[in-house]
Amino acid sequence: MIVALGAAAAAASLVAAEPAVRFATVSVLMAGTTIAMAATYLLVRAFRLGALVRFTPHPVMGGFLAGSGWLLLIGGIGLTTGVPLGRGWFEADALARWLPAFALGLLMLLLVHRRRSAAPLPVLLVLGLVSFHALMALLGRSLEEIEAGGWLLGPFPDGLSWRLPLAPGVLAEVDWRALALAAPVAAPALLIGTIALLLNTSALELVIKRDIALDRELLAHGAGNLLSGLAGGGIG
Repeated sequence: MIVALGAAAAAASLVAAEPAVRFATVSVLMAGTTIAMAATYLLVRAFRLGALVRFTPHPVMGGFLAGSGWLLLIGGIGLTTGVPLGRGWFEADALARWLPAFALGLLMLLLVHRRRSAAPLPVLLVLGLVSFHALMALLGRSLEEIEAGGWLLGPFPDGLSWRLPLAPGVLAEVDWRALALAAPVAAPALLIGTIALLLNTSALELVIKRDIALDRELLAHGAGNLLSGLAGGGIG
């Protein structure tokens, strides 16, 4: 969400710019933030700072996780409906958009809790995708109608296609002034991402009643974020 604020700041400062310039600037901002997150994880591991999280009181840990869950909830419903938090969520059109998403999330939670395995998650995601398009086909909705109704990402400007964000052609189109202005907005994501990883790992230790190797987690997440950033992905 914080990186999204940085991306919004970059896009807002480039309203008059060409779509390719806006796209390149936001792509490099996201990729750069993800690579910086990878470097942060690896630095925390190198200096053996991960163990400091074990001094965090349980109420602080619980509050952080509860706040994270709330942000994910309102962010997910906001993404689904495009409507800010309020009574608009309970109008017929908004309900039709977020209730199925909420039901799918609840089903995922119940299955994972019951089976104590993450294996059902990818299966449910695929089934949800297939079910959505099957239902729209039964209703006689074309792909263009679904996209125009705001059910899918896009539409995107013509002429834009996915490219590696650090490729020379993309870097040549970046507005570096806008990127420099947006970078401080996205920078707090590095601190929050580090805290989130360590607190979530510690919370998982409480659930499974077993110690987790924090150094290994930091290394794995650092490598994962490095690969994600090089491909243009976000922080994970």
